[in-house]
Amino acid sequence: MTDDLTYCVRGCSRNCREDECIADPASCEHELRREAEVGLLCRRCSQRLVDALDDIELMYPDLDLYATGAGDGKRTGRLSHSPALIRLDVMVLTDPDACVGDGARSVVGTLGSWARMVEEELGPKLRGNTLAEILDVLRPWHQQIASQPWVDDYWDEVIEVRAMLRRATAAPPPIARCWGWDPAKPCGRLLYPPRPGEDDVQCRRCHRRYTGRDLLMVQIDGEREGIA
Repeated sequence: MTDDLTYCVRGCSRNCREDECIADPASCEHELRREAEVGLLCRRCSQRLVDALDDIELMYPDLDLYATGAGDGKRTGRLSHSPALIRLDVMVLTDPDACVGDGARSVVGTLGSWARMVEEELGPKLRGNTLAEILDVLRPWHQQIASQPWVDDYWDEVIEVRAMLRRATAAPPPIARCWGWDPAKPCGRLLYPPRPGEDDVQCRRCHRRYTGRDLLMVQIDGEREGIA
């Protein structure tokens, strides 16, 4: 954690815009840390947290499709007459009482512990122990959470949970951010590649659909931002 609260607690830096540094980034000796714009986080890290919680909500219901089999989304084992292979990594992710360690985390257990921390220190009431009820605390209180001294550890665990879900469900990397319907207020939700057999993408937040030229343009925009 950085001592100077002016800068992002994650220690983020930005690219130098001096002409000579742009021409030869490897020789740049300027220290340009990102400012803490949302609590103790820079705007980029704050948005990554928001995106991670959205992704966790989308991927978690799909885990039951991967609970058995070889990780291909099928419910049967490799042999037609053999019992289904149980995926222990998926079982840990879905077990609220699973022990944390050795690269395994319970989704509800991990996020629920942070929701209880928010409840104790900031006051909102946690109504239950489902993922939806936990996110009802973590998302509305995001700005306040970003100002807490433990936000660095919280950031690590939320990003780690998302990474585990992506591995368990074989989720593809994002391709862009949604433009939304209002040019003055872009949606910003991460978009993912079209599903097999489909040629369009629909935002899970604002429900804007991208196809043809729109899909190509938003992908180009994502590449420029370094999302893809």
